[in-house]
Amino acid sequence: MTQTTPRWITSRLAALGLGVALALTLLLPAGPGPRAAERELTIMVWSHFIPDVDKEFRANAEEFGKLKGVRVRIDTIDLKQFVAKKAAEAQA
Repeated sequence: MTQTTPRWITSRLAALGLGVALALTLLLPAGPGPRAAERELTIMVWSHFIPDVDKEFRANAEEFGKLKGVRVRIDTIDLKQFVAKKAAEAQA
């Protein structure tokens, strides 16, 4: 007869968790799913007073999109319109 100690229970739960993780790894398809191509990230930023900063931000966002497999859209607006646009986007 096996003694049911806390250590025994913990080891069995760990083995069960490892088995479930392995089963999910083998059963789920590898790679991005069919909806991955449809994902889009929209970022709203205000126009920086140094134009090169906006260019660098767009380049970084494009690189991020390629790495993560999403389309990144940058909405650059004037700082005076930022608060109103942010409120309108939140209600939409």
